[in-house]
Amino acid sequence: MTLADRIVIMRNGIIEQVGTPDEIYNAPSSTYVAGFIGSPTMNLVPGELRGDARGLALRLAGDADMVLPPDVARRFGRHADRPLTIGIRPEDFVIAGDGGIEVTPDVIEPLGSDTLLFFTLNGSEMVARLPPRALAAHAERVRLEPDLGQLHLFDAKSGRSLAAGEVS
Repeated sequence: MTLADRIVIMRNGIIEQVGTPDEIYNAPSSTYVAGFIGSPTMNLVPGELRGDARGLALRLAGDADMVLPPDVARRFGRHADRPLTIGIRPEDFVIAGDGGIEVTPDVIEPLGSDTLLFFTLNGSEMVARLPPRALAAHAERVRLEPDLGQLHLFDAKSGRSLAAGEVS
């Protein structure tokens, strides 16, 4: 990705996406591309968007709903109440106070420049990239909050991105 002006991502001889490294990283066209680019790769987990009196909220793994900011709700509102795959980059998690989701670390891997926190959510293995001393190496429970402005939504059946209004 550091040497290319444009990248072609192929699967089984068929082009999945063509674009600059930034386009492919920041706007993957499918779960295949999202899971291919990045280190660690994007977290992909079943979830849904639900509308209620507070606005549009993200539900991951039956955990507490997280209300989306108005600009994100406008962008994704038409995809409420349908099966989705939610994409969250590892670097888009932060340690949360009261909000977010509570997870049990499977592995905490200090790397010096950052710390990787591996956990399981709704049967999906996930990873968060956190600041170097964000948590103790023996933490038993951690509250994480995804940057809701950086969500990626994919159709659960086709795996196609919903960012451009694509519907299966």
